[in-house]
Amino acid sequence: MKKLISAFMLYILFISNPTLAQTFATIDGLLTNNLSTKYAGNVVAMVMHNNSLVYYKALGGYDSLTVKPIASLTKNFSGCVILGLAQDGAFNLDDSIGMYLPYATTMGKGSSTIRQNFSHTACWDGITGNTYLTDPYLNMQQCVDSIITYDPIIYTPGTMFKYTGVSMQVAARAAEIATGQNWNTLWTNKIKTPLGLTGTQFGVITNPRVAGGLVSTPADILKFAQFILRNGKDRNGVQVVDSIWMQEMWKDQTNMAPIIAMPYPFNPPYNNPYGADTIRYGIGTWLDIYNPKTNYQEQLSGGGAFGSIMWVNRYINT
Repeated sequence: MKKLISAFMLYILFISNPTLAQTFATIDGLLTNNLSTKYAGNVVAMVMHNNSLVYYKALGGYDSLTVKPIASLTKNFSGCVILGLAQDGAFNLDDSIGMYLPYATTMGKGSSTIRQNFSHTACWDGITGNTYLTDPYLNMQQCVDSIITYDPIIYTPGTMFKYTGVSMQVAARAAEIATGQNWNTLWTNKIKTPLGLTGTQFGVITNPRVAGGLVSTPADILKFAQFILRNGKDRNGVQVVDSIWMQEMWKDQTNMAPIIAMPYPFNPPYNNPYGADTIRYGIGTWLDIYNPKTNYQEQLSGGGAFGSIMWVNRYINT
């Protein structure tokens, strides 16, 4: 079995406030020394600060334009689509999925909200439903109808956190019904085209895997990270998603619900300066570092099983 972080490549796409010159020498050593053991012989690292690329390293044949699957980093992109549609009035984040998917109500599974489905608190089991996400013979409607039919709700929605891509697929289908457009069109119009993400697309169009189906490039993910840091503006200063809605990405949407399952350790291995024992979740995004003194979310991230990782930092000097 391959290590998760080494299946394809690692993108470190990191918008930060570097303060020590030796930081980049340390990164050089980290990437070079672990190239074969952790990164499967290919790695790209990029650091952006104040709209300038301050660090770039590509080893093993990949570069900033290499296209590869990004797995669950897709969730961050899809979360922004949902926020953009909510901004447009297509739905309210607290609308139940049953409002748009009557079959879910018929099956007794329509009470969870779009917000809960994009923050892993809708409490779908996800095990049976996961098989439909990758079924090449299903379209989006058939996939979600199968999830609703066969995947159980194991707790009252909103009461537990269970990481699964099934819930985002269900919410995306609700978005299709609410707008009358398919997910690929929604994604293209709301995020891909406005941000100029030419190397990013869903690998399957008829049943795009909303929580894990994008392929992308390090350069595109860096554009997307900048978009988040700019509170919804593209590189030309155009407001693609209103800053008020973008802030939903930075808020804990779980209401501190007990955690059943997530891919991160309960005691995060990275250096959290505030000693948090776990991390929380926004709309499609991990909330890594929260400052309890300033009540400010300083860092969010996204990561995929194939080694694609994005961090966005917005530290305030205090």
